[in-house]
Parts: sequence; structure tokens; C-alpha cells
Amino acid sequence: MIDKKSIFNLREQGNTVETIGKLLGCSKQYVSLVLKQKDKIKIHKWDEQSCIYCGLRKWLNENQIKANTLINILGKNPSGTTYTVVYNKLNGKSDFSLTEIMNLISITNLSFEELFILE
Repeated sequence: MIDKKSIFNLREQGNTVETIGKLLGCSKQYVSLVLKQKDKIKIHKWDEQSCIYCGLRKWLNENQIKANTLINILGKNPSGTTYTVVYNKLNGKSDFSLTEIMNLISITNLSFEELFILE
């Protein structure tokens, strides 16, 4: 089994997907697939563009919550569409449902006002 961290590290060093595949003994298609999966969950540091709600953004960063974990907290099943829907909610393009808000309040132990304050 190929170590995905090795793929990420080699790519960050500037290697092409073809070179990474040759070095690790896998296809460039597999390397591309792994790198695309990383793109879906790559946010480790939430910023103003990815989350406009200051309290929620602070909590996500302090607890190192990645996108896939947040999706689970919200009670969703991870998929490409789900990521887009959640990102739209985080950046204010659409609204959180009451159930999602209650899940966030329960998990974070923050009030609605603390979570969804805008600066």
C-alpha cells in the first residue's frame, strides 16, 4: 500500500505526478486521485474567505477541525456536493439549518451569538 503522506510530501517538493508514481511504484492516475482527495480536505487553517463567522472560525482552528470532520458534525455524508454546500454556508452564501446550528452549539459549547458573530 502506498503511503499517501509520501505522495503529498513529494508533490510539495515540486515533483510531477508521473515522477511520484515512478518513485513510489504506482500509476500517475493514482497519484492524481490521491492529490485530488487531499484538495477536498486541505483546509487546516480556516480564514475569512473560508468561514465568515468569527467564533466558528476560531473554534475550527483551535480544534484543528478539517472539512470532513465538520461535515460529520453537521450530520452530513461527505461527497463533492456536500463540501460545496458546507463551504457555501461557511462563507455566508447560504444558511445553516436549525439542526446544523444546534449540532454546532452542542459540540462547541458556544452560544449562537458567540459562534456566528461577524467582524
